[in-house]
Amino acid sequence: MKIIRYKELDNQKVTALWNEAFLDYSIPIQMTVEGLNNRLKSFGLSPEDSLIAISDENQPIGILLTGSKVFNEQHIAWVGGMGVIPSFRKQGVAQKLLAKMEEEAKEKGVDQIKFEVIKSNDRARELYLGVGYIPLTTLGFYQAPLLNLTEEALVFCPSQAVSEPDTTPWQNRFTFCQIIEQICDKDETIGIIGYQESLSNEGVQGIVIRQLQLKNIENLSSVISALYKKYGEINCSWSNVDLATPLATELTRLNITEELVQLQLLKNL
Repeated sequence: MKIIRYKELDNQKVTALWNEAFLDYSIPIQMTVEGLNNRLKSFGLSPEDSLIAISDENQPIGILLTGSKVFNEQHIAWVGGMGVIPSFRKQGVAQKLLAKMEEEAKEKGVDQIKFEVIKSNDRARELYLGVGYIPLTTLGFYQAPLLNLTEEALVFCPSQAVSEPDTTPWQNRFTFCQIIEQICDKDETIGIIGYQESLSNEGVQGIVIRQLQLKNIENLSSVISALYKKYGEINCSWSNVDLATPLATELTRLNITEELVQLQLLKNL
């Protein structure tokens, strides 16, 4: 087996590899060529640093997407997807991809590697724990249509990114948010929100909340109502909410459904 760069394989073959490796994944993440390219672009993943495993018969058998960036003076690398096609699993392919990525991350001066694994994916979780990754946070993915829960008139205003906790998952960082807005109640700024619009030919079909900071979590229902007044009753997803935070508690109280639980994993280099 050998390991090559993502950029050394043509887009069609990379996409076919991704789709075969994730065909039996617990959530649907099948990709088109455009969708996979957008994933790399949207989350700062590098075709130069991402890796492809090639069998002795010259068949693409495994993929690892990664990128690195400095946050709060820490150089962080993130694994934005790793998979092996079913016929080559349990043969050490994933371990070799991880080892190669870690070796190159050290050479680049990376301090930490982070990524997420679905909590119920026992095989993957045990693999990562077995090579030195430790759980950092437990994250929930929530989903429900936007509703008008209050009559309070909050206003969204364009904003720059602000400081964020070190435990913020990579893809939830403000730098990867399409829209960042201050949340204002009259003349007072009560929070900041970062999110993404899901677009189709008919317009905005849904939004994904990637980060929400509120001075008072009791204002969450007013934030949801303000989003409803902006977009109507479209689907709203809440990505990677730390289950130890008041936001997770309040989402549950408002009957917003928890769809998935992940572990954010960490390894210091």
